[in-house]
Amino acid sequence: MEYLWQQYDKNNKYVIAQSLSSPYLEVQGMVDGCIEINPLFRFEKIFSSLFSEDDCVLDINLKKKIENILIHYLANLDFYYGLHKFILEEEQIEQEIEKNFYGEKIKKIYINLAKKEQMIILSLLNYKNKINNKKSLFCEAISKIFPKAILYFYKEERKFLLYIAENNTKENIDKMILIEDLFLDNICNLEVFWNKHFGIIGENNTMSIDKMIVY
Repeated sequence: MEYLWQQYDKNNKYVIAQSLSSPYLEVQGMVDGCIEINPLFRFEKIFSSLFSEDDCVLDINLKKKIENILIHYLANLDFYYGLHKFILEEEQIEQEIEKNFYGEKIKKIYINLAKKEQMIILSLLNYKNKINNKKSLFCEAISKIFPKAILYFYKEERKFLLYIAENNTKENIDKMILIEDLFLDNICNLEVFWNKHFGIIGENNTMSIDKMIVY
């Protein structure tokens, strides 16, 4: 998670994202020289009260100026208050991990993660405490920790097939154990394929000899 206050600069230009690359990211990225912000994470009530989808009164350029000014103000509020609610919540979760609330195995794997990966896990655990959609959190964890992974879900069987384009080293296996234990719904099954994709009839790029496995 990258929050609004991180890497803030008074010269930045901000706009509200028209479409979200991920509902779990507050800072969506750069478009046309402006940083796109996801307002749903913390600021939905503020912006929904100001703008509506069918608002034809405000000129689009004026609307963007108001968005930019307001986002700068909110970023400065973050700095003024220092550690905000979400950071405190994530610090609390980290303390719980270190005290074995999630088990000794999870603690050992967690402390060996890179700092960026630890932040991802803490952010998703924080969401897990607030929502019930574990399936989306599992998918998000996979995409963040293994960016090149491909995930398939069979609804009828409640089963995930996961291809990870990396070797099944102890480090990678430990990461998968952590993700599965923390985010995979108990009613779902998971099968992981390392390095070689399984063949899919009709998808020629998955049917190369010696570069696939049979499922």
